[in-house]
Amino acid sequence: MADTPKTIKDITSFKENSEAMMKKIVVDSLSTETLTQTFMALDVIAQGTMRKIGAGAESSERIKKGIVDSMDGIQKLGYTVDEALGKAAEMTENLSKITGRNMTYNSELFGKLQQSADVTGMSAEDLSEKFTNVGFSLESVSEKTGKAIDVARASGLNGQAVSQAMVKNLDAMDKFTFQGGIDGLTKMAALSVQMRVGMEKTLALAEKLLNPESAIETAAALQRLGVVQSDLLDPMRLMNLSQNDPAELQKQIVEMTKGFTKLNDAGQMEILPGGRERLQAIAGELKIPYEQLTNMARSGTELESKLKGIKFPDMATEEQKTLISNLAHLNKDGEYVISVDGVDQTMEQFVTKATDGDKFNEKILAELDEANKPKSIEEIAKSQLDISTKILGALGGVGAKAVLGKATASSTVDAANVAVKFYTSVGKVMDALQFSVAEYRKKRNDVSEGMGYNDEERRNLIETLPKSLNPFDFESGQNQIGTESRNLPPELQEIFLTLSASLSTFNEAIVNIAKEIARTTRDGDDFIRTEDGDISFFEKDTIIAGTGLNDIAKMIKGDVSPKSSELMDPMKLMNLSQSKDLNPMSNGKETNGSSNENKVVIEVRVNTSNDNINPDLNQKIVDVVTQAFKDDMGLKQVVATSIKDVVTNGSRPS
Repeated sequence: MADTPKTIKDITSFKENSEAMMKKIVVDSLSTETLTQTFMALDVIAQGTMRKIGAGAESSERIKKGIVDSMDGIQKLGYTVDEALGKAAEMTENLSKITGRNMTYNSELFGKLQQSADVTGMSAEDLSEKFTNVGFSLESVSEKTGKAIDVARASGLNGQAVSQAMVKNLDAMDKFTFQGGIDGLTKMAALSVQMRVGMEKTLALAEKLLNPESAIETAAALQRLGVVQSDLLDPMRLMNLSQNDPAELQKQIVEMTKGFTKLNDAGQMEILPGGRERLQAIAGELKIPYEQLTNMARSGTELESKLKGIKFPDMATEEQKTLISNLAHLNKDGEYVISVDGVDQTMEQFVTKATDGDKFNEKILAELDEANKPKSIEEIAKSQLDISTKILGALGGVGAKAVLGKATASSTVDAANVAVKFYTSVGKVMDALQFSVAEYRKKRNDVSEGMGYNDEERRNLIETLPKSLNPFDFESGQNQIGTESRNLPPELQEIFLTLSASLSTFNEAIVNIAKEIARTTRDGDDFIRTEDGDISFFEKDTIIAGTGLNDIAKMIKGDVSPKSSELMDPMKLMNLSQSKDLNPMSNGKETNGSSNENKVVIEVRVNTSNDNINPDLNQKIVDVVTQAFKDDMGLKQVVATSIKDVVTNGSRPS
């Protein structure tokens, strides 16, 4: 995401910062890295919003564009770009929950909702929910909250308190009729703030008085307690006020409480000693807390005293009188004063200086007119920003529009979709290359259990071990590569073809390594190692081991003809049988008697299924050696003589 530019702190840095901002706009709009980062950040925001509102992929771009398009209106209120995007995403989620629908809105709505939220001190979610629940459009939120602020400004009241009281009691519009609709509700909210009471209790009383029996009982009780307001003593009037004008009902209650207070000599607005018990009883009948009734009494009497104690110009309106009265407060001497430039003035002094004949002078009139002039919620929101926040609002989005626009452009989205498609294909290939968890478990068990291979399993290790050790299913992987590459552009197909070749090479290497491991771990497998390679033997094969037997091994393999072999010559064999040296290739060298060179170790097994052994000589030689050892004769003489008979006569030993 594009960084927020530094705040301009002094006028001397304006030129430097201006140039930096201009460069930033150019760089960010052209930077591929910034575009990529922005696109990915927006994607995270959009996908997170989609999960929360249960939207599908078809809504992704619509939601993303809605969030981006709403950013500017929110950011102008003094938020960073990231904060504005976050708030837009949050509003999208909240409105979906409130309305039950995943709708898109115009680019200005979220900005106006945020303005209303900032001014009223409520959340955009609460505002949206309250207004939607009583049938108002979301677009009307800023207008109605703005009017509530205007009413408060015109009377010198707390704007947030008035707007919050109005919004929190919007559901009362479904129960009662307010004169002027929501404007009547707003005026009731303003009166409740001015009287320092909660309007909820008055509305609860109004709901109670809708019942004729309750209206009759309440009117009778108030008459018994000495209340003189006629509107509160007539059951039919009570019912009518409750149903059609709850704001007037509240005014009548305020008027009723005024008779219980007075301003004492100490400058305190007190409850009359004789009226406390009666007021408590009235509170019990109306189901309004006693403390709220005393607040009504004091506030109502205070406002009445201010208005009666000052001679306003004949041209002064009721709103102007109320505004000036609400600016005044009691000092320690019990006088109502207004502070002007840090100096207290009595209300009479203030009005005298502020008037010119029968009207206010131009200066005061301009201030009063400004206070009574309706303002949009946007104007109010921006006027409440401090200097630093105003600067952030003005400059915080520099460069962001260009980047956000490009990040949500169709060409960018299409490029991203191609990348997603490619990596999805890569993922499918990788999945195909891997076995399932259960298959990997079995392969591991096969290797572990192989510690106890039987003879047949050991002989099959060349085939089975590569499969057990290989972590990849190359056949499935190659098939998947073929499937995926057909759906990709040519330049991406080339990548898959290269991957296919690499997999083949890798597979061949793994197989060769596993075969070598299998060959070297065939413990207990019998074979003769010669210069021409190894000769494996089966379970009952005959093994002849000794020194100087290379030619015999070749003969057994069929590589040496018995008739042409010098070793098979009868005379040579007879001489060999009487010699101390069994190796005719030793060239007469002395041999250490303790050396293994003159030892012949023979184990006899019988099996004729080994194709590597010459079929004509195999059984004869086996029989010769077997019989020789059974007769327990001198080893050298027996071997030489018996082999001579076999070679010469082709007969079995006697």
